[in-house]
Amino acid sequence: MIQFPCLRARHRANVADTMRSLQLATCLLASGVVASAPVLAHAAPSPSASASAKVGGGSGAFRGKIPRIRIHADTDFFGWTHVDDEGPGPDDPDVNVVGFGFGRPTLTDSGLCGGACLLSVRPIWGLGLGVVLLSGQIVVGTRFSFTVDGIYDDDDNDDDATHLVAGQFVPYFRWIFLPGKRVRPYVELRFGLGGGTMVQNEPGNVPDTKITTNIVYPTVGAGGGAHIFLVDALSVDVGLNVDYAAPHGRTLVDPDPPGGNDEEYDPIANVVNLGILLGLSVWFGDGT
Repeated sequence: MIQFPCLRARHRANVADTMRSLQLATCLLASGVVASAPVLAHAAPSPSASASAKVGGGSGAFRGKIPRIRIHADTDFFGWTHVDDEGPGPDDPDVNVVGFGFGRPTLTDSGLCGGACLLSVRPIWGLGLGVVLLSGQIVVGTRFSFTVDGIYDDDDNDDDATHLVAGQFVPYFRWIFLPGKRVRPYVELRFGLGGGTMVQNEPGNVPDTKITTNIVYPTVGAGGGAHIFLVDALSVDVGLNVDYAAPHGRTLVDPDPPGGNDEEYDPIANVVNLGILLGLSVWFGDGT
């Protein structure tokens, strides 16, 4: 067997160089890991921060596990309503309604439009639901009411029946000053829709007659006042509101009268309400 001493010497030298290179790379890698460990530890989120982010960011719009919720009911403790009649009569009268007391519906709640809508003769006291944002600075919500009534005339000759359905849906935006204080002033804007239907069945006529009255109206309003917190979960609300509603309506008769029915909605009135609000709010969730 032929031996090559020079090749063996060169092979040993190459192995030695390779081992030295591996040792140098290992040392550099270990030094980099040790140097970067504090940076990685500082950048890694803590378990509590991760949990806080999952439920809304801790100090963000929703603080805590559930958002802050406001449920409220309000009344016009004192109110003045002006109705500018836009009906078809030659002498359109103006109506002014002034009153005070607990349980009086605000114009936002009432389906009466100051008596212009002719939908119902009893008060409606609606409820409101809102979500608190920006650590108590903003409340976005809606006021709503919905009623169904039946009126039956028990007569020996004929049994007249009237059915009424009415409701409103009015979203609002409320900006609260001094969140976290016992007395928190606010300003509010709102805009929504309301309406209803009245169906009168008159079987005594020949032929039997059904009269259907439809009402729809936009409403817009603004107000300001204060939440006075008795405890963190309960506040008494006082304020001053001004609202406007523009009811439009139509009446359909079945069977059709001579000339047919006019199916277009015509203006009924312009209604303005100025009221001193008194209400209660219950606040659920994490407060500020």
